[in-house]
Amino acid sequence: MSINPISKKSQMSSNQVFNKLGEPVPNNLYKYKSDFNHLGQILDHSKLFVPTPHKLNDPFDVRFRFTKEEVRKLRVEDEKVHEHKFAPDWNKMLDDDAPGGGNEIMQETLFKTMNKIQQDMIAIFSMADSPDNKLLWGYYANGYSGYCLEFDFSHEEQHSQYIFKVDYNFKEDMIEASSFSDLSNPLNYVQPFRIKNEIWDREGEYRLIVANPDEKFDHCFAPIQKQTLKSIYFGYKVEQKLIDEIKYFAVEKGFTFTKYFQYDLTNKGMKLKEV
Repeated sequence: MSINPISKKSQMSSNQVFNKLGEPVPNNLYKYKSDFNHLGQILDHSKLFVPTPHKLNDPFDVRFRFTKEEVRKLRVEDEKVHEHKFAPDWNKMLDDDAPGGGNEIMQETLFKTMNKIQQDMIAIFSMADSPDNKLLWGYYANGYSGYCLEFDFSHEEQHSQYIFKVDYNFKEDMIEASSFSDLSNPLNYVQPFRIKNEIWDREGEYRLIVANPDEKFDHCFAPIQKQTLKSIYFGYKVEQKLIDEIKYFAVEKGFTFTKYFQYDLTNKGMKLKEV
């Protein structure tokens, strides 16, 4: 990669990979972080920490508006597989004629119950298409006090199949669940998890969507090969001593192909140097 990727976004290459929908996935994607303990865990275990939507910063992420009819359909489908997974007062929530049923409190219970089920099922690893997004350096890397990880997913066919570009053509806060009830369309398996309100479009987000194997927890882990971590970009506020410690630990853990860069704030703006 060029020593100066400023204003350049992820490029498609001859080793092009595609997701499950046949859409091209950039080989190189970027994760902005401020917590160096998180980086240490990646280097130590060769695994990505992947949170469920509960831990994302948008409260409306992967949150649906359900009609009673839609819930009845989902209940029938789910009970075929999981039997009694849903709340024990299910009928009361659905039946306006049941004692205490159908009122506003029960409707809110229904809303929260259904969305918790949806959000517990999957986990999302959010990435960007560029290492020089100043907004993301400010929001997620503590104003250039953190770092940005560059991943090359051409080595990760299993993961790259489930990486999807976020669709920002959405003006509402929540999605109507009925919009994606036709599961004969493969897009409907993915689309609810890749939609965000248009106000977030400056993030240029791509998402690795992972099935959460244990819905008791608000995260899971996705293993990666060591060559997948292509580069680490440090903000200009990160001290050289910490950079040296991270480089030493990375080599010790087998990340021998990873390169290291740091932004420097100069009279002409941000300049990137190899460290």
